[in-house]
Amino acid sequence: MSGTVQAQSGPSLPPPAPSPMDQTGVRTAGELLQTCRHGARPDELGPEDASKARVCKAYMVAFFQNEVANPPLDAGSRLCLMGDISFNRMAEMVRDYGDVRPELNGAPADQLMRASLQANYPCPQQPGN
Repeated sequence: MSGTVQAQSGPSLPPPAPSPMDQTGVRTAGELLQTCRHGARPDELGPEDASKARVCKAYMVAFFQNEVANPPLDAGSRLCLMGDISFNRMAEMVRDYGDVRPELNGAPADQLMRASLQANYPCPQQPGN
């Protein structure tokens, strides 16, 4: 009998399901910026830009689906959107914010999305802050 012990492992877990945002193919802030460059209204664009606009809009939809399913626990990550906001307006905000912050290009795309929304729709200050 040998003196070695073999570790017993339990059943292996399946890999986590990809998030809806991953399914759009957009991973980095730079990629989100490029797909949202021409807005999120594909009906007003040529074929190549329309394809990018559809990806931009799909990413935004997936971002908000993820927000509802997994709300951020950190108060600094909250979103405080007020009133109606169009996908095209959100694409403009992503583009405008991303254009002046190229250091975010390699960051995860959701960081650019969240930062651009927070910059345009800041949450009200809580008393004592």
